[in-house]
Amino acid sequence: MKQYIACVMLVTALLVAPVCIPQASAELEVDLDVQPVAEHSVLVTLMWTATIVSDQDWEGCELLISFRDSQDREIHRITRSLSLKNGRNLVTDHEICDAVIWEKTRKFSGKLNCGF
Repeated sequence: MKQYIACVMLVTALLVAPVCIPQASAELEVDLDVQPVAEHSVLVTLMWTATIVSDQDWEGCELLISFRDSQDREIHRITRSLSLKNGRNLVTDHEICDAVIWEKTRKFSGKLNCGF
């Protein structure tokens, strides 16, 4: 009987734990804008702005900006580590990429992974 009670308590604890323990990581949505600043025959200088709305502070986040071609394949990636505050966060930076990559790019996608 004691083993049965212990087993029921363990199963109950395992079912309740995900509800009681705050989420350890999150994937937040990123509103992304990428614009060329200067175009040359070999290189293109880009300015990108990511707007992220967070419901809490995050110390360790990784922003991934993916450049996609017409077949939706990733042809270039920008990765940045950053911290977020509760509310609206605006992140702006510059990037230099090959002109060939820029010409092949049809769309951009942004993803943010936060761990702690």
